[in-house]
Amino acid sequence: MTSEKGWCQAIEIMRRKYPHVGVGVLCGLFGKTRNAFYDHQRWPTAQALLDGLVLALVADIRADMPRLGTRKQYLPRRGRDYLFTLLAGHGLLIRRLKRRVVTTQTCLPLFRRPILIEHLTVHQAEQV
Repeated sequence: MTSEKGWCQAIEIMRRKYPHVGVGVLCGLFGKTRNAFYDHQRWPTAQALLDGLVLALVADIRADMPRLGTRKQYLPRRGRDYLFTLLAGHGLLIRRLKRRVVTTQTCLPLFRRPILIEHLTVHQAEQV
């Protein structure tokens, strides 16, 4: 028997191989209904439509509030994990800004003293 996800693909192969057998009979071999088979075929289209609507809603909300995060955007009957997955897949997650206080400036154009011992040859200890 095929895996749980592969029953629909198996029915499609068997429909091409045995065109005279009905979909209901083939679905019955896997313990599924004909309606489940057609729902499984319509699911990607419905999911893509829902994803498009959610992305449009997020874009509309972020037009007013550009850095509004995912946790504050509420989707009834879908959940936070769905929204996180969808926005991450489209690169729309808001990254935290790293705030770092710079206390010293290391790249100042200070006048530096020349190196006096660069060409000096040392002959004894404590000569420098």
